[in-house]
Amino acid sequence: MGKLIFLLISFLALSKASPKYRRQASEQKCGVRNLEGIKNPEIKVSQEKLDNADAPTRDTFFGEWPNMCAVQKTISLGVLKKSIYISGGSLIAPNVILTAAHYVSGVDPSIITVRCGEWNTDIKDENSVDIEAQSIMIHPEFQNETNYNDFAIIVLKEEFDSNTHPHISPMCLPEQDNDDDISKDNCFATGWGKDRFGRKGEYKTVLKQVQLGMINFESCEEKLRETRLTRFFELDKSFTCAGGNKGVDLCTGDGGGPLVCPKKSNPDQYVQTGITSWGIECGKKDVPGVYADVQKGLCFIDYATRCGLGFEAEDYKSQYGLSNCANWAADRYCDILKEVDQKSELIKNATSKKDEILEGRRKKALEETAEKYKELNLQECSSNLDLDDYCKSKESNGSEKESSKLDIRSGGLA
Repeated sequence: MGKLIFLLISFLALSKASPKYRRQASEQKCGVRNLEGIKNPEIKVSQEKLDNADAPTRDTFFGEWPNMCAVQKTISLGVLKKSIYISGGSLIAPNVILTAAHYVSGVDPSIITVRCGEWNTDIKDENSVDIEAQSIMIHPEFQNETNYNDFAIIVLKEEFDSNTHPHISPMCLPEQDNDDDISKDNCFATGWGKDRFGRKGEYKTVLKQVQLGMINFESCEEKLRETRLTRFFELDKSFTCAGGNKGVDLCTGDGGGPLVCPKKSNPDQYVQTGITSWGIECGKKDVPGVYADVQKGLCFIDYATRCGLGFEAEDYKSQYGLSNCANWAADRYCDILKEVDQKSELIKNATSKKDEILEGRRKKALEETAEKYKELNLQECSSNLDLDDYCKSKESNGSEKESSKLDIRSGGLA
């Protein structure tokens, strides 16, 4: 009798999860991929599609990538309002979206919504959920002309609930300074973009996936130098690369979406390694696609999340298991001030007018960047922390620690 009651309670709990589809209730975790999708009685999956599940480029199954979202902008058409797709995005926490800065830089958060749970844009149903943006933070060193530091965080007004919508859940982020557990040969990028470059390309209505292998930085730079970018091209350190096989690539309209790779220790769990940023046409042989390197942007992501959620640094516990990122903007500001001082010394000791002018330009660029961090801290993070005082305190504490180390080595401390 007890067993029967237990089964009845379990059935009712699953029934409440969603009226349209069922999945075994489980604690929400990041990096989920539902290999053959989530069963939905309204979506029929053909045997042919199941047989082609290993194809390098194919339509996804419903709910296969629960982290994939669409960033939308609201436009007014007279008295009517319409949401238009502007980019892909990835859910990395219940109400946090990671996307490419070049799509949302300068955009008012009040006209941005994020839709997760979308699969087939031709079908209007209850599977997708729209939530309005609360704030958008752009990496302060993002460059619109080059897409350097192409990172943006959108914090939403509400959270996506994976219990009521099991086809929506966050993606994992990589570890700091360690990618040994990431398998880079069997990665996937997703989007609703064009199936080929140029006018003949058509936008996909069903979310597609492309299977790609990541390429090391030096090899990618060399391959890109063989394109119209010429042999003088230098790939910025904020990028990573993937792909290069003919006809297997993302294309126009896929920007902002995630590049994810499985863990070696758990191949069923995925980690986001990149954000689709730019490329030379689409699917050209030996021409990899370029992605913002998520590992390089981890501290910005954590800092932007803290600020968007309204936490002070001392009260914040990283949602991503990261450390030493809560005061990232202040720490980066201090580092830039040190670089400014170094440039001042180089200008002072310059042996030619040319070197003096060159270093003077670099110093000015660094000073402008430092001001961006000040503005970010004061206006976008609403922090009362005085960055100059913080740097002086940090330098003073650092000097004291260094003195202690010297004393210890010389036997000066008991």
